Amino acid sequence: MKRRFAFQLVAVIGLLVAAVLWILATVAPEAFGWFKLATFVAVVTGFWGVAVLIDATTDQSNSLSVKKAKIVGGAVLLIFCVLAIVWTALLPAKIILPLIMLVIACAFMFSVFILKGRKWDEGDNKKEGYKNYYQRKEEAAKKAAELKENKEQKGK
Repeated sequence: MKRRFAFQLVAVIGLLVAAVLWILATVAPEAFGWFKLATFVAVVTGFWGVAVLIDATTDQSNSLSVKKAKIVGGAVLLIFCVLAIVWTALLPAKIILPLIMLVIACAFMFSVFILKGRKWDEGDNKKEGYKNYYQRKEEAAKKAAELKENKEQKGK
């Protein structure tokens, strides 16, 4: 199973579940009258937020900034989900900020576990044999000098 498959599957299932519930709310309002547009938004953004977090966990790239961006994107979607749930359930306004802070705290915790405490710039320079900018420039100059020398020898 490909990595992107799990992400796409969860996202599409979320959209499908929300669409079916919305159709049922239209067809049978006495049974599914509780399902409104805000509930649709809550279901879709919740599933998509979880899908983006799954994508961040299964991302095999070494780019920590990409993983962190995916985690932030998933957290933002889950914040929209929380806001839609608060709006749907008509919860008091004073509960909104604590719920948002809970989602943000969970995103930070998730980020620590996924990134294993590494910083965003700890990519290539921790690998064995890494050469910084000046070392690479020096090697390029040596190669250019060798090529020039080889051309001169062939020309003689």
